[in-house]
Amino acid sequence: MRTIWHVLLAGRQPLRVRAEFFRLAARSAGVLGYTAVNSAAARATVDAYCTGAELLAREVGDGEMRWWAAGSRSLGLSYTGRCAEADQAARAGIDLIPESPQAIRLLGNGHGALAPTGARRGV
Repeated sequence: MRTIWHVLLAGRQPLRVRAEFFRLAARSAGVLGYTAVNSAAARATVDAYCTGAELLAREVGDGEMRWWAAGSRSLGLSYTGRCAEADQAARAGIDLIPESPQAIRLLGNGHGALAPTGARRGV
């Protein structure tokens, strides 16, 4: 799948078509990042997909996908015991689209990740 996206993104399509390719590639990477988190894939795999989703989404102004990638990154960090980093990733996602109705979910996930640390105030 990644090979196909690399070929398409390297092409010489009209700007609107390239923007849609970037949007679709970002969303594909985002779904793969989320899947990697939930299948307990290696941290490097999760990072690669989430970073790819974030960078491609930034290029086309897709804030929702950047938010999704931040959420996936936060979950991945939480699942591997990197609690403070999970909270930071969640906060970064909230900062992207603070008015999103999904922001409260990301806030809960990020702060909830702090529970194992005993950080009562954060939780």
